[in-house]
Amino acid sequence: MNNQSTEALTLKETLSQHGFAVVQGRGTSMLPLIANTRDRICIKPLEREPKKYDILVYSNPHGIIAHRALKRKKDGTLIMCGDNQIRTEILKPDAVIGYVHGILRGERYIELPKPLWYKIYVRLWCASLFLRRCALFVLRRTSKTYKTEIAYMRAQG
Repeated sequence: MNNQSTEALTLKETLSQHGFAVVQGRGTSMLPLIANTRDRICIKPLEREPKKYDILVYSNPHGIIAHRALKRKKDGTLIMCGDNQIRTEILKPDAVIGYVHGILRGERYIELPKPLWYKIYVRLWCASLFLRRCALFVLRRTSKTYKTEIAYMRAQG
């Protein structure tokens, strides 16, 4: 059994025993919402059908991933994309481990999708991948936070 499979099993066991898990977000795929060095995510088991805009936690050959569901097809498959990405991927529902219930940012807990700013952000950010591509182009060239996070992840390998 490889390391990714072990991580997925451990996370599934933690969710079944405790009903939630808190993990440090790694990577830059969910920027600007979830930052690698800043935020921890609270994961809960998904006991309903995944919906559009849910941030789902799932296992794939690259490890355990948290990306946003952009669309649910009639056959049940999901179109997924990280907030800091423009390429989508197809996910089978049986790969889902749980969903992101909230974000721990320092001492503050942000329960999703409650805040109004979050609802506006999700609708605008997911409206068009073309608009997202344009926004990311500008952010990656002007934002100090983006540059720092990307540089950190490149240094980690």
